[in-house]
This record gives sequence, structure tokens and C-alpha cells, in this order.
Amino acid sequence: MLLRKSDCVGVMPYHVALDDVEHGLLAILPVKLKSLESPVGVIVRAPGDLPPAASALRECLRTAAKDVPSPRL
Repeated sequence: MLLRKSDCVGVMPYHVALDDVEHGLLAILPVKLKSLESPVGVIVRAPGDLPPAASALRECLRTAAKDVPSPRL
């Protein structure tokens, strides 16, 4: 939604963008990227606390992330 409603450029998996591209809502730039193995984060709008469902989702993501091996640097 952030990409649809702004002039931002972002990186996302192809299959995630495909539906929006097919509906003319997003465009794929002709840029090739290597496989990304860097940390992934959660972006939260400030100020204020998250709603309970969003807080629960963030905690589930943290729990799941503990099982993901760290990339070799």
C-alpha cells in the first residue's frame, strides 16, 4: 500500500508485486538484484502503540525469526 500511495521505490518479491503490476498500480523497474540475505525489519508508524493484533503479529515474527539462521558475513 505504501508503494501504491506514494512516490517511493521499494524492493519486494516478484510474486508479491505481480498482481499490482497486472492492475497497473505498480511498475517493475529493470534492475537486477542479487539474492538478499540481509536482516529484515518491521516498519512501524510513530507515535503511539500498535493495536493488539499488530503487536501479536510482531511478536510472532520475532519468534519465527529466531529459527532463521543468520547469513554469513
